[in-house]
Amino acid sequence: MTVSMTPEAIVLAGACGVEEAEILLAALLDHPTLPVDVAALSGAHLAVVQVLRAAARPLAGKPQHPLLQRLL
Repeated sequence: MTVSMTPEAIVLAGACGVEEAEILLAALLDHPTLPVDVAALSGAHLAVVQVLRAAARPLAGKPQHPLLQRLL
């Protein structure tokens, strides 16, 4: 699974497909104070990017892909 939890952050790793957007949204709603760690994120469907941007949550790290770095 590309969306996981640690005590410190919601972690996105690998390539997050469209199905991860709903999982990410649920994690963001369930844990409103946690940042999102995108350091291991190598790719993301636009739906995942939209959820992240709409949440306006602090991000930890930088995604691996240059386009994602600019979008997030």
